[in-house]
Amino acid sequence: MMEVANQDGPELVLAQGASVPDVKVGQENVAVAKFDLTNNDPEKEITLAGITFEQIGTANTEDAVENFSLLIDGDAVAATESSNDDFVSFELANPLVLQDGDEVQLEVRANVIGEQSETLAFQVKDKLDVVASSEDGFGAMITDEGSTSASQAINIEAGEVVVSAVDPTYDELRYDRDNVILGEFVVTVNQGEDLTLDKIEFDMNHGVMAALAATDLFENVELVNKTNGGSTDLTITAI
Repeated sequence: MMEVANQDGPELVLAQGASVPDVKVGQENVAVAKFDLTNNDPEKEITLAGITFEQIGTANTEDAVENFSLLIDGDAVAATESSNDDFVSFELANPLVLQDGDEVQLEVRANVIGEQSETLAFQVKDKLDVVASSEDGFGAMITDEGSTSASQAINIEAGEVVVSAVDPTYDELRYDRDNVILGEFVVTVNQGEDLTLDKIEFDMNHGVMAALAATDLFENVELVNKTNGGSTDLTITAI
Protein backbone atom coordinates (compact mmCIF):
# COMPACT_ATOMS: atom_id res chain seq x y z
CA MET A 1 0.00 0.00 0.00
CA MET A 2 1.12 3.61 -0.64
CA GLU A 3 0.08 6.64 1.28
CA VAL A 4 0.13 9.95 -0.57
CA ALA A 5 0.83 13.14 1.32
CA ASN A 6 1.18 16.79 0.33
CA GLN A 7 4.29 18.82 0.97
CA ASP A 8 4.14 22.59 0.59
CA GLY A 9 7.24 24.12 -0.94
CA PRO A 10 8.72 27.32 0.45
CA GLU A 11 7.63 30.55 -1.18
CA LEU A 12 9.60 33.25 -2.96
CA VAL A 13 7.65 36.49 -3.38
CA LEU A 14 8.49 38.73 -6.33
CA ALA A 15 7.35 42.36 -6.32
CA GLN A 16 7.98 45.50 -8.33
CA GLY A 17 11.10 47.21 -7.06
CA ALA A 18 12.33 50.77 -6.88
CA SER A 19 11.54 53.23 -9.66
CA VAL A 20 13.72 53.24 -12.79
CA PRO A 21 14.36 56.40 -14.88
CA ASP A 22 13.59 56.45 -18.59
CA VAL A 23 16.50 55.40 -20.79
CA LYS A 24 18.08 56.77 -23.97
CA VAL A 25 19.18 55.00 -27.11
CA GLY A 26 22.91 54.31 -26.83
CA GLN A 27 23.14 54.13 -23.05
CA GLU A 28 25.19 51.18 -21.85
CA ASN A 29 24.85 49.10 -18.70
CA VAL A 30 21.79 51.08 -17.61
CA ALA A 31 19.03 49.81 -15.32
CA VAL A 32 15.90 48.69 -17.20
CA ALA A 33 14.05 46.84 -14.39
CA LYS A 34 14.10 46.42 -10.60
CA PHE A 35 12.40 43.85 -8.37
CA ASP A 36 12.22 42.89 -4.71
CA LEU A 37 12.59 39.14 -4.02
CA THR A 38 11.72 37.75 -0.60
CA ASN A 39 12.01 34.32 1.01
CA ASN A 40 8.55 34.14 2.52
CA ASP A 41 9.09 30.87 4.37
CA PRO A 42 9.53 31.41 8.13
CA GLU A 43 11.66 28.31 8.61
CA LYS A 44 13.55 27.24 5.49
CA GLU A 45 16.34 28.71 3.42
CA ILE A 46 15.93 28.87 -0.37
CA THR A 47 18.67 28.65 -3.00
CA LEU A 48 18.15 30.68 -6.18
CA ALA A 49 20.02 29.26 -9.20
CA GLY A 50 18.43 30.99 -12.18
CA ILE A 51 15.66 33.29 -13.36
CA THR A 52 14.04 34.22 -16.68
CA PHE A 53 12.32 37.53 -17.36
CA GLU A 54 9.84 38.31 -20.13
CA GLN A 55 9.90 41.78 -21.67
CA ILE A 56 6.25 42.92 -21.99
CA GLY A 57 6.64 46.57 -23.07
CA THR A 58 5.86 47.83 -26.57
CA ALA A 59 9.50 47.60 -27.74
CA ASN A 60 10.79 44.74 -29.86
CA THR A 61 13.17 43.29 -27.28
CA GLU A 62 15.86 42.10 -29.70
CA ASP A 63 15.95 45.52 -31.40
CA ALA A 64 15.83 47.53 -28.17
CA VAL A 65 18.26 46.02 -25.66
CA GLU A 66 21.28 43.71 -25.50
CA ASN A 67 24.19 42.69 -23.23
CA PHE A 68 22.10 42.04 -20.14
CA SER A 69 23.40 41.68 -16.61
CA LEU A 70 21.65 40.75 -13.38
CA LEU A 71 22.58 42.46 -10.12
CA ILE A 72 21.51 41.30 -6.68
CA ASP A 73 21.87 43.93 -3.96
CA GLY A 74 24.23 45.80 -6.29
CA ASP A 75 26.52 42.88 -7.12
CA ALA A 76 26.66 41.46 -10.66
CA VAL A 77 25.81 37.74 -10.47
CA ALA A 78 24.97 36.74 -14.05
CA ALA A 79 25.05 38.01 -17.63
CA THR A 80 23.70 37.13 -21.06
CA GLU A 81 24.38 38.80 -24.40
CA SER A 82 20.94 38.74 -25.98
CA SER A 83 17.32 37.88 -25.45
CA ASN A 84 15.49 34.91 -26.95
CA ASP A 85 12.57 36.71 -28.52
CA ASP A 86 11.13 38.51 -25.46
CA PHE A 87 12.80 36.31 -22.84
CA VAL A 88 16.04 37.06 -20.98
CA SER A 89 17.51 34.19 -18.95
CA PHE A 90 20.15 34.36 -16.23
CA GLU A 91 21.99 31.42 -14.69
CA LEU A 92 23.79 32.28 -11.47
CA ALA A 93 27.36 30.97 -11.41
CA ASN A 94 27.14 30.98 -7.61
CA PRO A 95 23.55 30.26 -6.51
CA LEU A 96 22.19 32.69 -3.95
CA VAL A 97 21.05 31.39 -0.56
CA LEU A 98 18.17 33.28 1.04
CA GLN A 99 17.58 32.65 4.71
CA ASP A 100 14.03 32.71 6.03
CA GLY A 101 12.60 36.20 5.72
CA ASP A 102 15.50 37.54 3.63
CA GLU A 103 14.72 40.17 0.99
CA VAL A 104 17.05 41.10 -1.87
CA GLN A 105 16.86 43.64 -4.69
CA LEU A 106 17.16 42.40 -8.26
CA GLU A 107 18.25 44.79 -11.01
CA VAL A 108 18.37 44.07 -14.73
CA ARG A 109 20.85 46.17 -16.70
CA ALA A 110 21.35 46.34 -20.46
CA ASN A 111 22.66 48.36 -23.41
CA VAL A 112 19.88 50.29 -25.15
CA ILE A 113 20.33 50.02 -28.93
CA GLY A 114 17.05 51.15 -30.49
CA GLU A 115 13.24 51.31 -30.50
CA GLN A 116 12.97 55.01 -29.71
CA SER A 117 9.54 56.05 -28.31
CA GLU A 118 8.70 52.47 -27.27
CA THR A 119 8.55 51.12 -23.71
CA LEU A 120 10.30 48.43 -21.66
CA ALA A 121 8.84 46.39 -18.79
CA PHE A 122 9.78 42.99 -17.43
CA GLN A 123 8.01 40.21 -15.56
CA VAL A 124 8.49 36.63 -14.47
CA LYS A 125 5.79 34.95 -16.55
CA ASP A 126 5.54 31.49 -14.93
CA LYS A 127 6.60 29.73 -11.74
CA LEU A 128 8.96 27.55 -13.77
CA ASP A 129 10.88 30.66 -14.86
CA VAL A 130 12.54 30.72 -11.44
CA VAL A 131 14.99 27.91 -10.67
CA ALA A 132 15.10 27.57 -6.89
CA SER A 133 15.07 24.86 -4.22
CA SER A 134 14.69 24.58 -0.47
CA GLU A 135 17.17 23.15 2.00
CA ASP A 136 15.16 19.90 2.25
CA GLY A 137 15.38 19.28 -1.49
CA PHE A 138 11.93 20.44 -2.50
CA GLY A 139 11.47 22.99 -5.23
CA ALA A 140 10.66 26.53 -4.16
CA MET A 141 7.50 28.16 -5.45
CA ILE A 142 7.36 31.74 -6.64
CA THR A 143 4.22 33.74 -5.99
CA ASP A 144 2.88 36.87 -7.66
CA GLU A 145 4.35 35.89 -11.01
CA GLY A 146 3.02 37.59 -14.15
CA SER A 147 1.96 41.19 -14.72
CA THR A 148 0.97 41.73 -11.08
CA SER A 149 4.67 41.91 -10.20
CA ALA A 150 5.99 43.40 -13.44
CA SER A 151 8.67 46.06 -13.27
CA GLN A 152 7.81 49.69 -13.81
CA ALA A 153 7.34 50.49 -17.52
CA ILE A 154 10.00 52.92 -18.80
CA ASN A 155 10.28 54.90 -22.03
CA ILE A 156 13.08 54.68 -24.58
CA GLU A 157 14.11 58.19 -25.58
CA ALA A 158 16.37 59.47 -28.35
CA GLY A 159 20.05 60.00 -27.60
CA GLU A 160 21.82 63.36 -27.64
CA VAL A 161 23.78 64.80 -30.56
CA VAL A 162 26.63 67.33 -30.42
CA VAL A 163 27.82 69.14 -33.57
CA SER A 164 31.25 70.77 -33.35
CA ALA A 165 33.13 72.72 -36.01
CA VAL A 166 36.57 71.71 -37.31
CA ASP A 167 39.07 74.52 -37.90
CA PRO A 168 39.71 74.94 -41.65
CA THR A 169 43.18 74.37 -43.09
CA TYR A 170 42.83 77.55 -45.16
CA ASP A 171 40.85 80.80 -44.84
CA GLU A 172 40.54 81.95 -48.46
CA LEU A 173 38.62 80.61 -51.48
CA ARG A 174 39.01 81.40 -55.18
CA TYR A 175 35.88 82.36 -57.08
CA ASP A 176 36.28 79.77 -59.87
CA ARG A 177 37.10 76.65 -57.83
CA ASP A 178 35.05 73.43 -57.71
CA ASN A 179 34.60 70.97 -54.87
CA VAL A 180 35.82 73.34 -52.20
CA ILE A 181 35.12 72.64 -48.54
CA LEU A 182 32.90 75.36 -47.10
CA GLY A 183 32.86 73.92 -43.63
CA GLU A 184 33.61 70.75 -41.73
CA PHE A 185 31.87 69.40 -38.66
CA VAL A 186 32.07 66.42 -36.34
CA VAL A 187 28.73 64.93 -35.27
CA THR A 188 28.95 63.01 -32.00
CA VAL A 189 26.05 60.96 -30.68
CA ASN A 190 26.64 61.07 -26.95
CA GLN A 191 24.36 58.18 -26.10
CA GLY A 192 24.96 55.81 -29.01
CA GLU A 193 24.72 55.43 -32.77
CA ASP A 194 21.21 54.22 -33.49
CA LEU A 195 19.73 57.60 -34.44
CA THR A 196 18.49 59.11 -37.70
CA LEU A 197 19.41 62.66 -38.78
CA ASP A 198 16.24 63.93 -40.46
CA LYS A 199 17.06 67.60 -41.05
CA ILE A 200 20.04 69.94 -40.78
CA GLU A 201 20.45 73.59 -41.71
CA PHE A 202 23.59 75.73 -42.08
CA ASP A 203 23.72 79.53 -42.04
CA MET A 204 26.04 80.46 -44.92
CA ASN A 205 27.26 83.80 -43.62
CA HIS A 206 29.73 84.57 -46.41
CA GLY A 207 30.52 88.21 -45.54
CA VAL A 208 31.38 89.13 -49.15
CA MET A 209 28.78 91.71 -50.07
CA ALA A 210 25.54 92.38 -48.27
CA ALA A 211 23.74 92.44 -51.62
CA LEU A 212 24.88 88.93 -52.57
CA ALA A 213 22.88 85.97 -51.30
CA ALA A 214 24.28 82.48 -50.94
CA THR A 215 22.42 81.55 -54.12
CA ASP A 216 24.60 84.07 -56.01
CA LEU A 217 27.86 82.60 -54.72
CA PHE A 218 27.42 78.83 -54.44
CA GLU A 219 25.94 75.97 -56.42
CA ASN A 220 25.84 72.17 -56.22
CA VAL A 221 26.30 72.19 -52.46
CA GLU A 222 26.58 68.74 -50.88
CA LEU A 223 26.72 67.39 -47.37
CA VAL A 224 29.34 64.63 -47.43
CA ASN A 225 29.65 61.91 -44.80
CA LYS A 226 33.41 61.36 -44.55
CA THR A 227 32.89 58.25 -42.44
CA ASN A 228 31.02 56.18 -45.02
CA GLY A 229 31.43 58.27 -48.18
CA GLY A 230 27.74 59.04 -48.63
CA SER A 231 26.50 62.45 -49.72
CA THR A 232 23.27 64.45 -49.79
CA ASP A 233 22.41 67.42 -51.99
CA LEU A 234 21.58 70.55 -49.99
CA THR A 235 19.08 73.21 -51.02
CA ILE A 236 20.41 76.78 -51.04
CA THR A 237 17.85 79.33 -49.93
CA ALA A 238 18.30 83.09 -50.14
CA ILE A 239 17.31 84.71 -46.85
